[in-house]
Amino acid sequence: MENGCFTALITPFTPNGELDQTGLEQLIEFQIQNGITGILVTGTTGESPTFKWQEHNLVIDLSAKQVRGRCRVIAGTGSNNTDEAVTAANHAAGQGVDALLMVDPYYNGPSSLEIRREYYEVVATRYPDMEIIPYIIPGRTGAQMLPPDLALLAKTCPNVQSVKEATGNLENMKFTRKCCGPDFQIFSGDDALVFDIMTDPDIRACGAISVMSNIIPAFMTQMVSAINQGSPDDARRCRKHSNRYWIWWWSPPLKNAVRTGDLPGQKSAAFENHDAAAGYAVGPMPSAFGPNDPPGAGQDRDHPADALFSPSGAVRTHLRLFQR
Repeated sequence: MENGCFTALITPFTPNGELDQTGLEQLIEFQIQNGITGILVTGTTGESPTFKWQEHNLVIDLSAKQVRGRCRVIAGTGSNNTDEAVTAANHAAGQGVDALLMVDPYYNGPSSLEIRREYYEVVATRYPDMEIIPYIIPGRTGAQMLPPDLALLAKTCPNVQSVKEATGNLENMKFTRKCCGPDFQIFSGDDALVFDIMTDPDIRACGAISVMSNIIPAFMTQMVSAINQGSPDDARRCRKHSNRYWIWWWSPPLKNAVRTGDLPGQKSAAFENHDAAAGYAVGPMPSAFGPNDPPGAGQDRDHPADALFSPSGAVRTHLRLFQR
């Protein structure tokens, strides 16, 4: 996979909860215009756990067709069911995506050995021409493929040469580098750690699969590119300007931020007052986002909590939960 910044794309929905296909097209164009390396669709930031399989496949179909080589496309196809992951991989591979992101199987509690042998190896050997990116996030899955098994997987399966690292554990990342070697690609799955793990000589991550780049793709891409090009001072300036946006790291406030920037994102009363009651702070948002805006471009405007969260830019995840 190419080094760089990949956006874990949100999924816009219509007021009645259906996929907003026009909105999805606009979001993808916004990413491409701002020089993003690639997009990840049907990831958890895109609310894939709430998708019907027909919707999951449709998002992949539409995204791959629209991009047509203008940036990379990664499809999230992980599951806690290996057969289901194989089926999802088959569909995505048939649409011509560049890679598959597979999260460690969640809830079932398999060992690291079982995750490697009975999950990743099965899919990777079934689709040897498709790049597979393991997604390691034990805080969400309750399981983890450990660095020694990741290294064995990479040795056994040439199409596994990268990882999305979201453990938040720097020692685990250093161990990954030690086990997997100097050429193995480590992508940060945590926006707050991108700069640190890309510049740490014992980790040397090559990029990020970012949530923040949904709203500041140029900033995030410039920071990652500057580090990869050996210009850490330029990267620090990008990080300074992007720090204030790190509150928007999960779907409900992120979708509000996207709507504030005049991009698609569906609001719903289902999440009314939830975030304000939880005490989430609200900071400045840029009034507009333009292609390749330099750090600091645009004017800021402040929004009180009730303007953003009552009713909130809720997402299907919470809409479905609250309607049960």
